[in-house]
Amino acid sequence: APAVFFPMVIYALLGAADAVYQSYAYWIMSSAAGGSVRKTVQYSACYKGVQSLGAGVAWLSDLDGSFSYRAQGIVALALTVLACVPVATVIRELPEEPEKEPGSLYAPLSVNDQPSE
Repeated sequence: APAVFFPMVIYALLGAADAVYQSYAYWIMSSAAGGSVRKTVQYSACYKGVQSLGAGVAWLSDLDGSFSYRAQGIVALALTVLACVPVATVIRELPEEPEKEPGSLYAPLSVNDQPSE
């Protein structure tokens, strides 16, 4: 039983890291959309499409067994880190206050907004 403890902990930590990564990605997309539900849906659809493409490529790379698990992990990690470069550029370009688009379902609040009484 002690031999499986370390892999179980690593598996759980990888799951937690994935949840944090996904939540951050969706938060960036909603911030970039600026309160527009339509834009948020479009960004999310594009993100999930690219994510599914990556999953398909990962599955195909494991078909014949010539691509080792270590190599697959290194490629996946490299692609993830490289994908963060344009994301960092986008984050820097996001406005401090999202535009309140007319017709959106909600208007984002800033820290200084006071609730109406």
